[in-house]
Amino acid sequence: MTDQPDPQALRVVLVDDRPERRQLVRRVVETCGVPASVVAEVGGQEEVIALLEIDRPDLVIIEIQIPVEAGLETIAALRRVHPSLRILVCSFHRRAVTKQRALDLGADEYIEKPISPSDVKAALTRLFPPVPDRPPPSPPYAGISADPHTA
Repeated sequence: MTDQPDPQALRVVLVDDRPERRQLVRRVVETCGVPASVVAEVGGQEEVIALLEIDRPDLVIIEIQIPVEAGLETIAALRRVHPSLRILVCSFHRRAVTKQRALDLGADEYIEKPISPSDVKAALTRLFPPVPDRPPPSPPYAGISADPHTA
């Protein structure tokens, strides 16, 4: 029996130049209590932009301390190319000015590392509020058929 991903789970891409940090974030995301599946991990801006040309995740989680293209530049590029994409920054940067700059450039949420499952769950719940189960609407004319053959 193969493990099939939950079709209702959020599809997440991780962007960080260090594989060991991506692995830690993956574990937190996949155990935070919100149905989420990491569908790809990449090391920088060029890779994530290329990936988004062929796949559309629900969320990109990015560390802004990445070389070559700075994480802040990557956020701006993602927002330009995919305006509706949700972007969550998980970073060791703690300066308020850096956090505000990330948000101004298009990040939707910013949480500081080290992160916990509850931090990620809270951010994902804000970004993707649960839709309450609703009963089907009752027909306005219960018992009356619109089919002329049954009238």
